[in-house]
Amino acid sequence: MQNPTVNLTANPTNINRGQNSNLTWNSTNANYCFSYWTSSSATSGDGLVVPTVTTTYTTTCYGTNGTSASDSVTVYVNNNGGGNISVNLNANPSNIDSGEGSNLSWDSNNADSCSASWTNSTATSGNRMVYPTSTRTYSITCYGTDGEQANDSVTVYVNQNNDICRDHNATNYGDSSPCRYQQDRPTVNIYANPTTTSYRGSSTITWNSTDATSCSAYGGSGNWSGYKNTSGSYFANNLTLTSRTYTITCNNNYGTATDSVTVYTNQPVYNPTPRPVIPLSSVVLINSSVDRNQPIVPTIDNTRPCPGDEINYAVNYQNVGNGSISNLVLRLDLPNEVEYVSSSPNNPNLSGNTLIFNLGTLRANGQGTVTTRVRVRTDVSAGAPLNFPSVLSYIYPSGNSQSVSTNITAQICSGVNEKNLGANVLWAGFFPTNLFGWLLLIIFVLILALLVKYLFGKSEKKNNTTTH
Repeated sequence: MQNPTVNLTANPTNINRGQNSNLTWNSTNANYCFSYWTSSSATSGDGLVVPTVTTTYTTTCYGTNGTSASDSVTVYVNNNGGGNISVNLNANPSNIDSGEGSNLSWDSNNADSCSASWTNSTATSGNRMVYPTSTRTYSITCYGTDGEQANDSVTVYVNQNNDICRDHNATNYGDSSPCRYQQDRPTVNIYANPTTTSYRGSSTITWNSTDATSCSAYGGSGNWSGYKNTSGSYFANNLTLTSRTYTITCNNNYGTATDSVTVYTNQPVYNPTPRPVIPLSSVVLINSSVDRNQPIVPTIDNTRPCPGDEINYAVNYQNVGNGSISNLVLRLDLPNEVEYVSSSPNNPNLSGNTLIFNLGTLRANGQGTVTTRVRVRTDVSAGAPLNFPSVLSYIYPSGNSQSVSTNITAQICSGVNEKNLGANVLWAGFFPTNLFGWLLLIIFVLILALLVKYLFGKSEKKNNTTTH
């Protein structure tokens, strides 16, 4: 990215007092330019200046990211023709009828500016038509470089015996009344350069008006407020507030015009010393327990279920750390000997005999419980072991993953001694399910047969003895 450049020239660079010089500027890589001697912010242009003393003029152009470039030129003024200041004011004609006009003209020597209440011009020479409705004296004052001044006045006499307006420029020409004229309302425009500045930076406020007799400023900063010329500039510096609005109002006898511009100030950025970060940690303790519902035989031990029994399987978990953990996922792997009935929470992801519970976030010192109800299948083998493993995974506050696991076991009841032997010994559940059981059953039958035979033989012998 290239920095801006600017070239400022004057033609001519040597003039006599009262003459003018044309200043021309050209720039490259600039977004806008600023010159206190012109209101234009274009990156190239020209303008006439009429210095009364040798003066150095400067133009500054601004590029991107606050880059800038400046150039200056000096216009030398020859003051050898100077002397005592003087001014001459004339009225033509000086005697008029009511409604007619008189041309006031003035010319001065060695003056820098002139001022009069009946004209907005500050030129050292000029003329203007006036239309007094009664005899009136007009005055003008001209000022020199060193503060000297000169005055002159002239009286325009008005004949009141003729009330017909004879001025063709009047809006009521030919009427039997004093002449009246259409006047323009004033206009005013105000600019800021730049419109955004750094903290305690500065900006130049420039304004110009047309057809205004006086202007007043409001708001802004410093000594901006108060009476102002109908055009000029104001240097606002040491700006600290976020924004400042500069308002100017100009008026004449026919109306008022107001314009405003706001200058924004970039505020400083404070970087306080960061507080030390205390690392968060989380630890999860997990335990599990098995409880079973016994709708038939309530006395059966909860770790010795029989076929068809229901078991309540619970997993308790707790975060004993000082920070929250997230993405808690509990996985329960049920043994093949049982089938899933219900759970709380009641929305696990179920795949075969695997249950997945998404438990979300667990704050510090938080805890929870997951319960699952299962039913022992009716076709399981007696004495079969039941394993209930579970795994809880989660994410630390630091972003690391962790998991903990636990397992609890139960065992299917062994057979008739644990399953309602008195209900029906000759039917389901009585016959053994292995070789050892069958051997015991055979021995039991043999003993029972021998006992019956012994009792039957003893009875028969008793009967025989009684017969003899």
